[in-house]
This record gives sequence, C-alpha cells and structure tokens, in this order.
Amino acid sequence: MTSGYVPDPEQKSLSFSRQQWLLILAVTLLAGALRLLQLGEWSFWIDEAHTWRDATMQLDGEGSFMSTQRRMYPLPFLLLRFLLSVGVLGHDEWSLRLPFALIGIVTVPLLAVCGRRLVGTWPAVLAACLLALSPWHIFWSQNARGYGLVVLGSVLLMHRMHVLFCNGRGSDLLLTALFAVLAIGSHPGSATLLLAFAGFLVLRYAFRTRFGFVVVVILALLLAVPLPWLVKHYGLFSMFIAAKSDISPLHWFQTVAYYFRPSLLVTILLAMVCAPKLIGRTRTLYLVCLLVVPMFVFTAVGSQLVKVTARYAICTLPVVMLLASFIIIEVARQVGQLPGLPRGRRWLLAGVLPALVVGDFLKLDVSYFTDQNGQRGLWRDAAMFIREQVERRDRVGVRLLSVNHPTMLYYLRPWHWLPGEIDPYPNTEVSAVVHWLFEGGVDHHGYKLHEPGVEAHFEWHMRSAERKGQMFAVVVTLPELREHDRTGKFEEVLKRDFELALYLPTWVGPKDQSIYVYLPKKTE
Repeated sequence: MTSGYVPDPEQKSLSFSRQQWLLILAVTLLAGALRLLQLGEWSFWIDEAHTWRDATMQLDGEGSFMSTQRRMYPLPFLLLRFLLSVGVLGHDEWSLRLPFALIGIVTVPLLAVCGRRLVGTWPAVLAACLLALSPWHIFWSQNARGYGLVVLGSVLLMHRMHVLFCNGRGSDLLLTALFAVLAIGSHPGSATLLLAFAGFLVLRYAFRTRFGFVVVVILALLLAVPLPWLVKHYGLFSMFIAAKSDISPLHWFQTVAYYFRPSLLVTILLAMVCAPKLIGRTRTLYLVCLLVVPMFVFTAVGSQLVKVTARYAICTLPVVMLLASFIIIEVARQVGQLPGLPRGRRWLLAGVLPALVVGDFLKLDVSYFTDQNGQRGLWRDAAMFIREQVERRDRVGVRLLSVNHPTMLYYLRPWHWLPGEIDPYPNTEVSAVVHWLFEGGVDHHGYKLHEPGVEAHFEWHMRSAERKGQMFAVVVTLPELREHDRTGKFEEVLKRDFELALYLPTWVGPKDQSIYVYLPKKTE
C-alpha cells in the first residue's frame, strides 16, 4: 500500500503549492497572535526570575554567570544579555519574553519547510498548524526561558541530520554541527537527538542481519543501567542533581501525559505502526529514533538518578507533530477512498482524529489565557500587596521568607542583580524557605544563626525584622513548601502563629500554584 504523496528519500525537497503557502502564512499569523497575546500580563515564575538573574548578573568573576552551570547552556541568557546591553529590551516581563515569542513564531513555518522532506507537504503544513495551536509551545514561546529556542534548534537539527544521511556532504556535516550547538547550547537535553541519530545509523545496519535488531535492543537495555551513573559522574550537572535528588518516575510519566497530551500520544503510536508501509522503513526508523531514544534516556535517568520532567524532552516536539500530522492526513485519505459512503459521512469520519487532537489543544489554550493566568502563580500581585502593607504599617522595608525567592526578589528589588545600579529598596530582604535553615539553624557557610527548630527560625527572622524596622511576611505555595517541610512542622507553626492575609488561587495543570501570604498575628 502506498499513498503516492511522500517524496523519494533521495529527493532534496518538495515544492509547496500556492494554497499551501497561503495556509502556512495564515497559520504563522495565528501563531503570532497567540504568542503575543497578553505576553506581559502574566507574572514571572521561578524559572523566568532565574533567567532575569542570569541575564543581568555579573558575567565574570566569583559568584558570576560563568561560575554557574548555566554556562553549559548559555545561549538564551547571552541572547537576553546582549539585547539588554544594546538597549533593545527593557526589564519588564513583556520585554524579556519578546525574543522567545518571536522565536516561537518563526518555528511554526520552519517546521513545515523542514518537515516536508520527511512526511510530505500536506502533513508538514498540518504539523505547522498543530504547533501553532500547541498549548505547550505557546507556553514556552511566552516564557523568558530557553525551551522555545530548543524547539527551533531541534527542527533545524532534525532536518539537517536527515540531509546529511542522504547526501553525506561536508557542508551538511558543518550545518549539522552548527544546529547541534544551537539546540544543545539552549538545553543539554537536546544532545539526546545526536544519540538518536547514532541509534538510527546502528539500527539501520542491524536490520540487515537476522539477529541484529535483537542485539541492539539488548544493548539498549544494558545501557539503561550505567547511563545514570555516567550522567552523575560526568561532573557538569552536579548542582542540578543535588537540587533534583528526589527521584520520581511517576512525575516524569505524569508530565509527559499532561504536556504531550494523551490524544497526541495515541495518535503518534498509530503513526509509528502505519508509517513503514507509507513513507518507507528508513524514514520511519529515523523519526521513531528521534522520539524513542530521548524518551528512553530520560526515563532511565529519571527512574534512577534525578527528578526529570517532560520539558527536558521538548526537543522531541517537532517529530511528534510530524508523526501525528502524517497519520491524520493518511487516515483522512483512506477514509475518503472508502466505497459506498456518502461524502458527508466521509468528512465526518476523517475529522474524528484531528478533532480529538485539536479539541484537546484548544481546551487548554482557552484555559491558559483565562483561569490559568498563563500557567503562572500571581506573584506580582503578592508583591504589590506586600508593598501596600509595608506602607500601611509605616515600616521602612520588608523581610520576606518565600518558596519562590527569585521571583519575589525580582518584584521587590528589580535592580538587585544589575551591577552599578542604585538599589531603591535597600531595606527589602528576601530569603528562601530552605530545609537546612529551619532544621539546623545554620546558614550555607556553617555559621550558627539560631537554635535548631522551626520556632527558633521564625523568632530569629522576626527579631531581625523588628531590629531593622521591617515588616515580616511569609509567601508560599503549598506543594513547594511541603517539598522542603517533610515533617509538616513549618506549616503547622505558620498556621498557628500567622494569619492568612492574602490568598491568590491558581491551578497550573494538575498542580496547585495558589499563593498564600502570611503575616504575624497581631498581639495585644
């Protein structure tokens, strides 16, 4: 069975029809509207505040950007740093997110152009449409974080590796290396695409022998055992491993299901089954490797070493969109050839699969722009409330304890990381709720601050605030608080000795990101 619409593997490109180019233009405009809509409305979340810190802090020297592990994937931060230095961008949310929104917009038509070689013109156009509507891609396009740049690099790398395989030219190898630097320099998880390409070459050779495939599968399973050990002892990500040491395979599978969407996952499984007969075994193997190998790596690492989330596998999003679009087009084509069915029923049957996927996307898109507040907690609102309380209580500043130290620091001391700038809020201090602090009573240098225990921890903060004329406040989200407060003692004392001054409800997907602002109870 052949479909007749997919190019020969050696063909370098296909030409889009005028109708297809117009559709690509329309879907690009749609992508632009969705990625620029309310771009500056959402509060920063913790990762975006980290980006602000890394793009504005000192570049060299002790405690600088180059002393952190972000130097291993510096491209998003260096991009922002450059744009800030030349005065193109401001320091507000809209400005810091704008470059990534533009990157997300450009990625949509680029997926169609790069994907047509692998799955054909109409599936590539549909893949661009799905990417434009993808709630996950919209989120990262509206995010001052490098994952949108990862998707862009992955599209280019996916395309160029295939061209390199077909042609084997030196220029193709050079471009492959360049796009690999772009993708991996945006996030190291993209390196799994190079492993996938290597796996594709090995498997393609293995398929020529009788038992080669079985041998490769066995070797892959054996690799799953030492792989986490290699990552752990490689040395580049020791800080990340220490921060994400709470291994949770369930978290990995939950986030994959939520962000990739069940309807999309089922669709690509169907595509992987049908693709060999439709686009050939070679291209099917290539696409499947680009999806399965990264997932295999992250599953192995996430089940043995660190807490892994689906966003580390966002480099597979382009191939997911291509596989899903390919099977949607093919099912529609086959339904259209069924004899004896009225035209209306054919259209109805052909629309079932795309309706499930697109309907799933649109439901989350609507929620994203309405009740989910861009999938961010209302940290800006919490900071504004605290400033109002400081003025109302006639205090000179605030001493804040929070589970989201970077974001609250951004809103309360926006010039904190900028060298040479005069800080207009010197009496504002933001501290993180860290487990060792209220359990051991010592700071990260080993200096004793107070006696161990939660009560002593709170008393020390309140004495310090009173001595400096500050208001003391605690701002938390319960899931993050409970990650640090394993015994529940901190939450118990917080609810006993403090009053809930503000509650800002927000749910981000399956996770409660509601913000609780606590102030000390008034004493007679």
